[in-house]
Amino acid sequence: MVRYKYLKVFCWISFTSQLWACADSSSTQPSAVDCNDPAQATAIECAQQEPKSCTLDYFDPGEATARTDGQNWIVRIETADADALLRIDILAEWGGPTAPGTYSLDGINYRDCGLCLLAFTDCSNGLCDTVLYASEGTLEITQLDKKSGGKISGILHDVRFEQVTIAQDWTSVPVADGQSICLEQFEFDQDLESPNGVDLTDEILPDETAGDCQDLGNGNGVSANIPNFELTNCLGEQVSLHSLGCNNTAKAIWVVASAGWCNPCHDYAEMARERLMIDQDRGLVLVDVIGEDAGGAPATVETCKSFAEQHDLPYETTFFDPSWDSLWEHLYLYPYEGGAMALPWVAILRGKNMEYVYNSQLNSNTSYLNVLDELLNEESDSPAQN
Repeated sequence: MVRYKYLKVFCWISFTSQLWACADSSSTQPSAVDCNDPAQATAIECAQQEPKSCTLDYFDPGEATARTDGQNWIVRIETADADALLRIDILAEWGGPTAPGTYSLDGINYRDCGLCLLAFTDCSNGLCDTVLYASEGTLEITQLDKKSGGKISGILHDVRFEQVTIAQDWTSVPVADGQSICLEQFEFDQDLESPNGVDLTDEILPDETAGDCQDLGNGNGVSANIPNFELTNCLGEQVSLHSLGCNNTAKAIWVVASAGWCNPCHDYAEMARERLMIDQDRGLVLVDVIGEDAGGAPATVETCKSFAEQHDLPYETTFFDPSWDSLWEHLYLYPYEGGAMALPWVAILRGKNMEYVYNSQLNSNTSYLNVLDELLNEESDSPAQN
């Protein structure tokens, strides 16, 4: 799901609760299906229309956040004990609401939603085992401001979440005898934060960016010269960051933090490989860093090889870094306020001096493609040295 735009495609991680979830949508709306007509009825669509009792009929709200970039919104509400999560995605760019009103959820598959309601349950030790999607009920939006500092408010009316699996093409498929949550009336009222309202608490910046590589670095944030550190590639080799640049050839070091469980990361890897094939001779270096496997466990060399093979990426410059510990020790990850981030996470360094020039969370209003183009078009000069 990635054309990295704030809400369209991402995996969301909270480092306070460690709950994660992924979302995608498009503007296409499916036509109605007559389940009494065997020529039209399908198991997926008609199973959603069969009345069933609910596993739960309440949601005990706890910590909540809401963000907007002016045309897309996300509301994220945890339960008080953080064992479940409710998420409301309003994606105006893909046909979602842009103003207060009452909007139906009936019969819209997850692959087609511009207004997407998800719930996650059975959460413990940082992961949620169960995904539920709402394709029945209405959302009454009572306030929908377009700037941080405003509010998003609304009421869920007779909304039913059904346990689903989500296919590679984002089709939601109901799980037979799965969990369900029915919310007859659930209200939310949340202050809006900016999508790039990041926590700068641990950011370290230099007084001045150096023109060449600094072995010990001079900070960890955007504008700093990043220090030399090592990552382990799919061959089990220790590779120093500075060995990938700090010369007259490498112009842009494109660092992507990915996870095996994150479907958007797989889409992004496909796109990144295509761009690499076009521009590697111009000085583009792709560094894909896998932090977790498909089950959310810390990545291993087997995780690395599987990811690289799936996307035809070179073992030499595909890396595994369990929980991204080494990567984010040296490159500030710019977590959103409250400790959350989105995968795939992207950082771009200027190759000749390892200057940190772009971060996908801090610079969410800037296209990473434009940043890559600018670096690749820079005139070469004498090789930089440590």
